[in-house]
Amino acid sequence: MIKKPYYLTVEPLTKSDRAGTITKNAKVLGTSEITITSLVAGRVNTLPVKLGSMVGNGQTLAQITDTNGTIRFGVEKSQLAVDSAQNSYVVQKATLEKQIKDSQLALERAQV
Repeated sequence: MIKKPYYLTVEPLTKSDRAGTITKNAKVLGTSEITITSLVAGRVNTLPVKLGSMVGNGQTLAQITDTNGTIRFGVEKSQLAVDSAQNSYVVQKATLEKQIKDSQLALERAQV
């Protein structure tokens, strides 16, 4: 079965279109017109898709610059969460290792 291709309409930017980004892969479905909106503010650098062109899976539709730091803040927040999880892991591992040693020592003393 041959699937009918989907077409994406790309319109020229206006001053009100300056804020926007696509930060992750998304499935775009439609048959005639699709509106793509942004989750964060930024400046559109390039629109590598020409008006009326067909786009393929994984193709970049727009590139933006994170002008107000929203994306950078999200990355930094995620990094802090990773660091916190790693620190928690180290503490929990050390606690369990101490408990194992204490239990082994108590067992040895009980066997004497």
